[in-house]
Amino acid sequence: MSQDIRDILTKIVHTELNWEGELPVGSLAEQLDSIQRLSLMVALEDHFEVIFSPEDDEKIDTIDDLIQLIKERTNANIN
Repeated sequence: MSQDIRDILTKIVHTELNWEGELPVGSLAEQLDSIQRLSLMVALEDHFEVIFSPEDDEKIDTIDDLIQLIKERTNANIN
């Protein structure tokens, strides 16, 4: 499932942020401005039909953190 999420995330990052190449590595705060982060989160909420809270945003530092949060949220929606 993580690879599926990573693949979807890659497509969304390329489409929504006009990002070229691999996904951002390291801290997202250092690589994306606030508008890019907001656009990414809204696109992910729309795609995965989840809602992220401000507290969730504080937990997200890297792409792997984001993938983990999406897994948690989508599993919560299944139950």
